Amino acid sequence: MKRQYILSGGIILLTVFFLLVLFKTSIPYGFLARSQTGELNLTIIPEKTQVEEGENFKIHLILSNADSKSINLWMLEEQVSYDILFSYQDGAKVSYNCGIIQRFPLTNENLITLQPGDSITATQDSSCWNLTKGAYTLSAVYHTGPAKDERITNPYWLGTVKSSNITIFVE
Repeated sequence: MKRQYILSGGIILLTVFFLLVLFKTSIPYGFLARSQTGELNLTIIPEKTQVEEGENFKIHLILSNADSKSINLWMLEEQVSYDILFSYQDGAKVSYNCGIIQRFPLTNENLITLQPGDSITATQDSSCWNLTKGAYTLSAVYHTGPAKDERITNPYWLGTVKSSNITIFVE
């Protein structure tokens, strides 16, 4: 009887020790999450394609699930899952003048499930770029990174999708 109590106590102590070690160390999220495949479309729609110098305009992004199955995606968050890009006609990027965010690892709460044919949208204005007179190329990129850099355990779409280019004229 006494031996049984000692054995039970030892098992409890080992279990508690194991749990303490488990929760004190970082979890290998890269091993827990799996990537998903699927076809996405990214569309960029500027409010205007011809503007006056110094005029701000809205830029709409639409990310659509063009696949036949549902896909888990990172929510549309500027500088996290998407970038809007303005380029000069020679291909050089126009400087982004707004602050850069401090980003923390994403969790399962940052995922959204997009059903086949469904879309999510984001809108931003052009005030973060100083567009002087001339022609510019406007585009967007949606991108997700590997789970090893995040705290996501659910499967999600991993990759990059680019929008088509649109020319913006500033007069």
